[in-house]
Amino acid sequence: MLRARRARREQFTDGPLPEPISERVARMVLARGSAQARFARPAIVNGMVGAVVVREGRVLAAVGFAVAGERITEMDLVVNPELLRNVRV
Repeated sequence: MLRARRARREQFTDGPLPEPISERVARMVLARGSAQARFARPAIVNGMVGAVVVREGRVLAAVGFAVAGERITEMDLVVNPELLRNVRV
């Protein structure tokens, strides 16, 4: 099972952000994830509904979603090759 570290907003800035951190993260995930979406497979990630990105038999990313109602309330994204090396699909 993968364990992602959760970062706090204070770790990224000493003052107010020019845009909400959620928007910055969403932009980053969409920019990187769009090209990989066709390689995604449904999965359970850290006990959450999610997906893994697999290319040529290697897991390149894992993302888990916490859902409340019909909204995603939390997302854990793991792209560190060291953490993904032993993940099997």
